[in-house]
Amino acid sequence: MIVNAKPQVENERTSTVECVALDKRGKILLVHEKSKKNKLGFGKPSGWGLPGRGIESDRTFEGLVRDIVTYSYFKENKVTIDDINKVFAVKRPFNPFTGEPVDNLSFLTAIKELLEETGFLGIPALVLFTEMLPSNPKHRIIGIYMEIIAGELKKKSAETDDCRWFYPTALPKVEGNRELSLYRSHESRIATALSVLGRDSRIGYVTDVFNPASQPLSQERRIAHAG
Repeated sequence: MIVNAKPQVENERTSTVECVALDKRGKILLVHEKSKKNKLGFGKPSGWGLPGRGIESDRTFEGLVRDIVTYSYFKENKVTIDDINKVFAVKRPFNPFTGEPVDNLSFLTAIKELLEETGFLGIPALVLFTEMLPSNPKHRIIGIYMEIIAGELKKKSAETDDCRWFYPTALPKVEGNRELSLYRSHESRIATALSVLGRDSRIGYVTDVFNPASQPLSQERRIAHAG
């Protein structure tokens, strides 16, 4: 009898990392994904959503680092070696949902995907949410707050055809056209992320979740309070 050394693929857990980034005005960074539908019309449609992708379990630490450095220097991103050193010098953020630091693959995938899809280099600073897909209970979504430290907005990538900043009160929504609107699954994730960060998506400004009577929080104080 032959015994497989590795579990069957269908029994393995998979994960997707989604990046949450805010600018100084409080706008959130979104990308418009290209359609992944096949000729028969099956597959993921185009739409707006958070930057990110599935974590490739067969990727190595060294390979992901090499990709990040490559995209920084050879894809016309405005990132320096000092910027890259800052990213790799930080500790992996603690994941309050697992009680452990974020794993290396999630940490590096978040950095790589934000850079590839938006042109910005960011530091994974805080785990905002985790979610198991109702349609696939073995697939986990990890939302990570990214502190942008360098780069410049890039409108297109291999998997996206637009990238923009949106106010939380004016997220993309076109009646009757889902492909020009925010993915429905991302609406609740963004609301959860903004709630953790102390930003109310309904009123559009930052409030101190520990002291509602206080003045709006700076980005640095917001992260400290959310952590």
